[in-house]
Amino acid sequence: MTGGRRRRGAPLRIAILKPNVGGLTALVSDDVDGLVTEPTGAAVAVAVEPIASEPELPEHLSRGARATAARVTPARAEDELRPGPARVRS
Repeated sequence: MTGGRRRRGAPLRIAILKPNVGGLTALVSDDVDGLVTEPTGAAVAVAVEPIASEPELPEHLSRGARATAARVTPARAEDELRPGPARVRS
């Protein structure tokens, strides 16, 4: 970033913090492509601390998230969902 602005094409270095409830839990693997935590203020505060204090952690999680996102495509989602209606009808 220069002057508070991100360079065009520069990868974002963000960390994903996900409460361990809901559908996204299947997409986020703790300490691989995000941090999964209990959905309480105290647990989120504990999870945020290493993101702020360990400079390599956000980059590690960001790399993992990019790799996960590359595997999650609309075609793959369609292939995984297609058998659902057949199971419901049977």
